[in-house]
Amino acid sequence: MNILTNAGEDLLGRAIAGETVTFTRFKAGNGNAPSDPEEMTDLVNPILTFSIDDIDKSVEGKISITGSFNSSDASAEFRVREVGLFAKGEENEEVLVFYINHGDDAGTVDPASVSENVAYTKTVVIEIERAGNITAIVINPSEYATKAQLDEHSGDTSNPHSVTAEQVGLGNVPNVATNDQTPSYSEASEISELESGEPLSIAFGKIKKAIKSLISHLSNTSNPHGVTLAQVGGAAASHTHSTANIISGTLPIARGGTGINNESELLATYHVPVFGVFKGDGTREREINLGFKPSAVFITDHHGMLNDGTYGHPTGGFVVRGYINISQGDAYSEDFINIINGTRWSTISGSYDALRISNSGFKVVYNASSNILLNDEHRYYYYVAWR
Repeated sequence: MNILTNAGEDLLGRAIAGETVTFTRFKAGNGNAPSDPEEMTDLVNPILTFSIDDIDKSVEGKISITGSFNSSDASAEFRVREVGLFAKGEENEEVLVFYINHGDDAGTVDPASVSENVAYTKTVVIEIERAGNITAIVINPSEYATKAQLDEHSGDTSNPHSVTAEQVGLGNVPNVATNDQTPSYSEASEISELESGEPLSIAFGKIKKAIKSLISHLSNTSNPHGVTLAQVGGAAASHTHSTANIISGTLPIARGGTGINNESELLATYHVPVFGVFKGDGTREREINLGFKPSAVFITDHHGMLNDGTYGHPTGGFVVRGYINISQGDAYSEDFINIINGTRWSTISGSYDALRISNSGFKVVYNASSNILLNDEHRYYYYVAWR
């Protein structure tokens, strides 16, 4: 049973005459149809109210009104025998416009007995042909659907309605990923700037022309810009250099030089040895000042000997900075190494070091009682000191 009530017919007639009519809500109930449904103002036994989801007026002369509710909206089980659509005019008085009763064909809504939430949808289509001729068509293609079914359909991205590209205005769009598109274009005849809004075929043609010209330009080694020596600070084709220009300055390593511009830094960097000679003065300890702390020192007497040749008493030796050596159970400090006399260590008694590196050179010791003869006043000594 689908009935347009008398109050609904009056309201829609006023709408045809120009009055604004607002559809407000749906109601669902389980009452049986009365004998005079045209006179009804409400459902026989309303259970719940549900809102209007959509009003479609895209078809001339027709208004499609859809509402829905979930089984969880009901407080208890009931059969959805009756459904009513309500509206109000400018007087703001709500009336029952349409009354639908399914009788014994009605479905049941039970929030407690279903494992899934059930959605109930109702659509009413109003046809207005002329004043006084107003009808309502109730569409129930499938009154019940589970929420899971609706969610599944909403999440279906495999085009369940078989919509074509042409139907949505994409008939000329290639169905490929952006990076896989193969645009067609022809090279532009001359280099020109890109213009906003121009077709891609023209833009790509301009880009091809520009890149091709750039590649050609980069491979041109014949001075395509006509740059002069003066523009880049180059020397004239004919010019002279003074002697000072040639021998002064620092030649970098990349060009075969050292990259060093002062003598002390050069000597230190390349461990250039220093050679020298001194005459012993017979003092117990004497420093030979070199002006730097050497990395190693080698000394012989004026015979080129490391000992006196008779008793093996040390007259020379070799010391390396940074080494700590142990002799006769004693640990000696940094910069000291015992003298090697042929095939044996020299004998050093007490706390005397025969040869030791200092911060500005090296120190030698003369101690006759201990037979240390590196500063004997009767001898000259030759040394080599490495930076």
